[in-house]
Amino acid sequence: YQRRVHGQKLLKQIQDLEKRKTTVEKEIFADFEKRVQIADIQEYEEKRLRLQEERTSKMQEYTELISRLQTQVDFAGRKAGAEDVQKLQATITDLEKKLARQKKELAESEAELAKADKEVKEVRSRTEDCKQAMDAASNTMKEIKRTMGSKLDELGEAKKKVTQKESVCEKLRSVRAALVQKCRVEEISIPTVTPKRKAEEEAGRRKKRTRGAEDEEEGFVASEPVSMSEMDSSQTSKDELVCIDFSGLPERLKQITRSAREYQTRTSEYDSQIEKLEVEIEKLAPNLKAMHRFADIEDKFDDTNKEYEEAREAQRRAQQEFVAVAEKRHAKFMETFDIIADEIDKVYKDLTRDEEFPAGGTAYISLDKPEEPYMGGTKYNAMPITKRFREMDQLSGGEKTVAALALLFTINRVHPSPFFILDEIDAALDAGNVQKVCNYVRRHSTKCQFIVISLKSEFFEHADSLVGVVKDEATTASRVLTWELPQEH
Repeated sequence: YQRRVHGQKLLKQIQDLEKRKTTVEKEIFADFEKRVQIADIQEYEEKRLRLQEERTSKMQEYTELISRLQTQVDFAGRKAGAEDVQKLQATITDLEKKLARQKKELAESEAELAKADKEVKEVRSRTEDCKQAMDAASNTMKEIKRTMGSKLDELGEAKKKVTQKESVCEKLRSVRAALVQKCRVEEISIPTVTPKRKAEEEAGRRKKRTRGAEDEEEGFVASEPVSMSEMDSSQTSKDELVCIDFSGLPERLKQITRSAREYQTRTSEYDSQIEKLEVEIEKLAPNLKAMHRFADIEDKFDDTNKEYEEAREAQRRAQQEFVAVAEKRHAKFMETFDIIADEIDKVYKDLTRDEEFPAGGTAYISLDKPEEPYMGGTKYNAMPITKRFREMDQLSGGEKTVAALALLFTINRVHPSPFFILDEIDAALDAGNVQKVCNYVRRHSTKCQFIVISLKSEFFEHADSLVGVVKDEATTASRVLTWELPQEH
């Protein structure tokens, strides 16, 4: 949980950096655009180039005109009188003044252009700094994503280990239940204590302890709660929970579970003692009056034992059949689930990708209990484009719809069907998601037929044909209209 919270915090930091970058760029260009009264840098450069070309063209035009007039003056001076020469000379003077003004304006424009170029360079320098900051943030985001991936893998491994430990505990509980059942059949009395009394005794012992080392030397006193139905079938209606009481055992016997070898040695010793006691009992003088009672009890025991063996054999066969069916069911389920788990991310990416984000979103599906999938639930998570990780119930209606469609199309890949009937799947989708779903349906319409009920033109305008139901006013009944759309549509 802490790793998930840490990953969410890192994703939030990345989003804050991106927002900050966008704000800085807007502030930089807003000041410059407001000062030079342009929409963007590209427009400014095009305008500057156009003005420079116009001024160059005007200068060349005036120079050529002055040259032609000078030639005319020289030619007219040789042919005409002094009055015509003066008129031409005045015209040349006016043109030279205009040329001087144009040169001055050109110099002023070039000064303004130089100043603007300097400002553009400064803006580009600041933009480059922002780009470097963006690259650094992008690298940080990639590193965070890699770290999150490794942490998720570690979390999965930890869950597997917990599942294995729980399986071992369940096996030990089964062994304990079998031993309790055997004691009940053999009429062996087992000392018990209620969970409440066990808790009170343990609380009293903790108050008396003065050193922590005594905890390791004391051993166990009582087991975890056991159902009374495992010990006495006559009490199955109450099914009261009790704990096996080990307080009456000697201290040396309370510690035998710490060593497997010592446990085996103690077990062998007690088995030998039981055999010796049985031999001694056989050597004792028999009670003749007890023989008739023993015979009746022995007959009853044989009948009961026969019924027990038959029931045990039936239980064994049923258990074997149950295990076979359970294994087959688990294999079939995991075979289908593994295919879905491998394909769900591909289908979701294919369904959510666009030109701006060709990689698409991310989706994955997992089991709460992989070893016993029917004892737990299934988790399905989807992370749309540019969105951080959130639980499925926290997604919007459109995002949930896209995730549900991805899961539906993935399940169809396991056992493909010849056609789909989709009833108003675009009700909660915006225009962008409608277009993505429509593109996906068009790409896969060659593999199966899609019948879509939709009220949005963005969706059904891409169909091969349309079917509509309208009311016929003449017959007061419904009519069905069909329309084949052009192939290029």
